[in-house]
Amino acid sequence: MIKTHQHGAILFSRQSRIAVSRYFLSDQTVDTGLPVSASVVNEMMELAQNYSKESNFIMTMSIVRYADLSPQLWKNGKGVTRTLFSDDLANGGDWTWKISIAEITGTQPYSRYPGIRRSQVALGPGAVDLVVNNRQIDLPVEGIIVFEGEDEVEATPRSEGFLDLNVMALKENWDPQALILDSAVIEPSAEVLQMLIALHDHCTVNGEQLAYLDAVKLVPGSPATATGKFVLASLAPQS
Repeated sequence: MIKTHQHGAILFSRQSRIAVSRYFLSDQTVDTGLPVSASVVNEMMELAQNYSKESNFIMTMSIVRYADLSPQLWKNGKGVTRTLFSDDLANGGDWTWKISIAEITGTQPYSRYPGIRRSQVALGPGAVDLVVNNRQIDLPVEGIIVFEGEDEVEATPRSEGFLDLNVMALKENWDPQALILDSAVIEPSAEVLQMLIALHDHCTVNGEQLAYLDAVKLVPGSPATATGKFVLASLAPQS
């Protein structure tokens, strides 16, 4: 389902309280009522951005409902993921950035993505034991780790139903980051792509109700009010 709301962009606030565990390694409203892929959402946003440059059109924020997304196999076929947003349509099907939520069952090796940098958030339930290039790491719930797509990574969750959020990007083009954000009045930015992913039910953005793992793609606009806890995913263009 796609739902848009005319209240501008959602970006992070200087007043917000940010608490994360982070590791660095290797240096008009539309409501279709039908499942819609993340690619369609991205295409609509791109068209809106192009139109706004030519016509002073007021941009609207777009909501992706996690429950409407279909699972896709990992690149290595070892697990499944659901894509919230990517720029694949703008690049002939080959993305330069992607935000997705993966399910991990048992011990699983991650797919290799040469040239890609990954920022991962452990969503739980429970912690996950990671082995990154033979280095053991205990990543707690809401912990964040940054690593390279070339790294050899294996994950073993401690509880069934474990999920993680991945912000992945071609590091020549983008700097992918993730932060935990509590309720805040949020200031917009025109240069950085940013998205909010709800970490529990009953989160809201400008009064729009979000369920767990629903996501909002942020667009330039007026300040917005976010209530509840979110992951703020950011993609800054490389200079």
